[in-house]
Amino acid sequence: MSERCPLRAGGFYADGQIPEVCRQSCEVLWDTAIKLGQSDHEEYPDYILSEEADDCTHYSTELGTESLQANPNNSGERFYGLTEMCVSCEEEIAEDSHKFICPNN
Repeated sequence: MSERCPLRAGGFYADGQIPEVCRQSCEVLWDTAIKLGQSDHEEYPDYILSEEADDCTHYSTELGTESLQANPNNSGERFYGLTEMCVSCEEEIAEDSHKFICPNN
């Protein structure tokens, strides 16, 4: 029997804190969601960026932090998030959220 998901009652894990059981059980699922383009893209509003970021064009970006979040209704629905970070000003400027269903809910 598979180990129960630590997010089954809701919650959030930030970069570096995603449990190994989640990686083992669901990494293939969130990778598939990424490859299929099953995501929502959200640009962060200017008011949350620092002054240095306001003056930057954000011409070149790279992947920033990752997160894993559960839908609070205990449905097994999960969201794997990847932030987009500007190489020049090192500010996180957007996030892609990829939805999948956890098999261990």
